Amino acid sequence: MIFEIIVILIALLFIIFLQIKDKHTIKKFVVIVIGVLLFEYFTQALWFNKNLESWSYLYLDVSWILTIGWATIVLVSMAIIEYYQKKSSELKKFILTGLVVSIIAFFAEWVVLALDIREYSAPVLKLIQESPLLFGILPLREAIYVPAFVFLIIAFVKYWEPRMEIIDNLVNDVKKITKRGKKR
Repeated sequence: MIFEIIVILIALLFIIFLQIKDKHTIKKFVVIVIGVLLFEYFTQALWFNKNLESWSYLYLDVSWILTIGWATIVLVSMAIIEYYQKKSSELKKFILTGLVVSIIAFFAEWVVLALDIREYSAPVLKLIQESPLLFGILPLREAIYVPAFVFLIIAFVKYWEPRMEIIDNLVNDVKKITKRGKKR
């Protein structure tokens, strides 16, 4: 339960801190969570998440704790690049964000593997074992998979970011309709 609490606290602290700087932080976080959750759901056959508290699972071994952990990594990395690369092109920011997230993700993945929270399926283990090692330590296939996962999530978020105003308008319209319904 310590791991779960640490992940929740880290996520909350970063969200609160970033919300002070950017009023859209919570919306961005929600979009990132949706993107990560979709990706985790559709790739769940590649690994097993285990040894977490029962309340931390959404479906089979898909964990909302790991989802918010990944989402926090993406959110913070995006904020760092946005802050330090304000005048850079969107392509440069996209690539830099992907690189920062990938580097952090390799360490995060190592932590969940070391804590026996994540385990790869037999076919994935076979591919990793057959894969040449990058720098003598990192299987090449993992070095390709993690950035691919990261760039898909970032692209998902970047696609939905400009549409957050649409989401706000939709929520406001639903509130107006609900209020009108209650008055009748």
